[in-house]
Amino acid sequence: MYSRNPCMGLSGAFSVIQEEDRVEWKDGKCRCCWANPKNERYIRYHDEEWGRSVHDDRKLFEMLVLECFQAGLSWECILNKREAFKQAFDEFELETVCGYGEEKLQELKENAGIVRNSLKIIAAVTNARIFRKIQAEYGSFDCYLWHWTEGKVICETGKTNSALSDRISEDLKKRGMKFVGTTVVYAYLQAVFFCHCIRERICRKSNSFITVSYIFLSCLHFLYVFLLLLKIIDLIEKNSYNLLIKNR
Repeated sequence: MYSRNPCMGLSGAFSVIQEEDRVEWKDGKCRCCWANPKNERYIRYHDEEWGRSVHDDRKLFEMLVLECFQAGLSWECILNKREAFKQAFDEFELETVCGYGEEKLQELKENAGIVRNSLKIIAAVTNARIFRKIQAEYGSFDCYLWHWTEGKVICETGKTNSALSDRISEDLKKRGMKFVGTTVVYAYLQAVFFCHCIRERICRKSNSFITVSYIFLSCLHFLYVFLLLLKIIDLIEKNSYNLLIKNR
């Protein structure tokens, strides 16, 4: 996400800091340094959601709303309020949000659990209606996103926006969406695995390598124990045979 903090004040949570934003933690996993080790929600989001392919329109809508609310704020702030946002926006049910009227908007503006920014709250409803129009035009919002690259994931690093996010941002703005500047759109694309950060891919490969290595070492350990047992059984059989010979 574009507003994530650099590795500051996180000492003790990981053992080695290497290669820009790549951090190896004491649990053996490699994570981006923006994942605050003191925030369990953040860690789960990094490990289980961020940078993973999303094709479900409900989830795509949820992430779009949250990214728009993030504008000018930190992602951690939004993540901490995520459950409150889900409740406030009826689990991000698109048709329900599209039907919000003045009474519901006022209720949202008074909800202390979310970001009470009137413009962003109104924009969430406006964007929902445009989201629905895009679904009708392309079959799904997922298809709309992927048509920009003909189904290919874009791999790049060290950016907070790109020519692609510029084009998508411009198109969404023309359609009437708000709070969808190129930086917000780029963060959104990264989050749903459309525009893939190379550093994050390295992290995931490192974690996969750690998992494979663990399985391999476990198999070696099992083989060692098995061979040791065979050796013990062989010794017992030899001793038993020798005793039998002596007794005769």
